[in-house]
Amino acid sequence: MLNSYFTGVSTVDDGILPHFARRVDDNVFSNHVDFTFSDIVKMITHMKSSNTADLQGFSNSFLKSLKFALAKPLSALYIRISLHLVRFLVTGVWQNMLPLFSKKGVSSNVANYRPISLTSTFSKIFERIVKQQNMLAYLDNQLISRQQLASCQNVQLVPNYLIDWTLSIRNRHSVDVIYFDFTKAFDSVSHPKLIHKLQAYGFCGRLLCVLSEFLCDRT
Repeated sequence: MLNSYFTGVSTVDDGILPHFARRVDDNVFSNHVDFTFSDIVKMITHMKSSNTADLQGFSNSFLKSLKFALAKPLSALYIRISLHLVRFLVTGVWQNMLPLFSKKGVSSNVANYRPISLTSTFSKIFERIVKQQNMLAYLDNQLISRQQLASCQNVQLVPNYLIDWTLSIRNRHSVDVIYFDFTKAFDSVSHPKLIHKLQAYGFCGRLLCVLSEFLCDRT
């Protein structure tokens, strides 16, 4: 019942790729990610300390205690995945989906559940390094607005807004903050159209293959 409901709220692609002009110059492209020893150590260091185990029984705290010993083999693994074993990313070893009750309504109603991705701790490091390197590149090329706080959480933007809010309050002006929550937004994303759009932003080569394989055959 849960599987049928989650399938029903997703969007079936119509097989038509709309025109989407290239957003970057021909000399701007992203075709690989560097998985260096120092990058992996830094990423593990900044992970939240948690004893909650992933699907394989590994926790963030475990990785943090062995980060210097794990960084080199993880670097070799990530490089090999990005160059050769892209299909490895979509196996259950890296990610699994479970339904989570939304804490409202009756628990017997499938509409009150949402699919949660349980991601391997090692996969999270891989994904965050990919995101970090590409996010910086696209911010530099002004392809992503710096006002998109949710997408640019690693960029220190909040102090700028705090200054505006503080001045408004000091001057006895009201401050209204509006938050938008797009329900099931990712479920409605067409994977072929997403890949098509990424190409227009300069993604190509092995990096595009990794992202494509990560989304391929997702159900």
